[in-house]
Amino acid sequence: AEGEGPAGERVAAALSAFRLTDLVRRNPHSLSGGEKRRLGLAALSVLDCPLLILDEAELHLDEPSWRELREHLDAWLAAASAERGLLEITRRPERLPGADGLLVLHEGRLLAAGAPRETYEKVAGAGLPLPRVPEWEEASPTPSAAPLAPAASSLLRARGLGLDRPDGRPLLADLDLELAEGERLLLLGDNG
Repeated sequence: AEGEGPAGERVAAALSAFRLTDLVRRNPHSLSGGEKRRLGLAALSVLDCPLLILDEAELHLDEPSWRELREHLDAWLAAASAERGLLEITRRPERLPGADGLLVLHEGRLLAAGAPRETYEKVAGAGLPLPRVPEWEEASPTPSAAPLAPAASSLLRARGLGLDRPDGRPLLADLDLELAEGERLLLLGDNG
């Protein structure tokens, strides 16, 4: 918070926005899990990057802190109009309203992709164990939505993405992924 010029101003604003100003002089190792998570996200918010990839950003946050984080992410995504994108990896779709697209992975394979509610209902109808999303269950019937289309201006494009566990067993295989400017994409899958 002691920096000068535009960078110092951005740091001070991020510390304030994430309620970290009083913790500035503390050793980061002494922070709680939620405070460390907020500090990491505050640091990312200072950068003027076009893409954030967050892996279980809700971890270690209580419900009020999670709502506050969602507001910060919404503001970050909207601040630059359509020049930013957000890819969120989670096991908890009920905590991530507002996604533009949903990809559902199971046992390393892409099961479904498209508009969040339609994709969730398709996968839930197949009998996979998914957490409830009460606002989708109580709402009117699913409005029709277009499937995810190729992006005119992509921030991230991956083809044939794969990942193996340390013992060589595949964790992810042949995933194609594209994230357009201004888009929030949710990647939902098994843990581990």
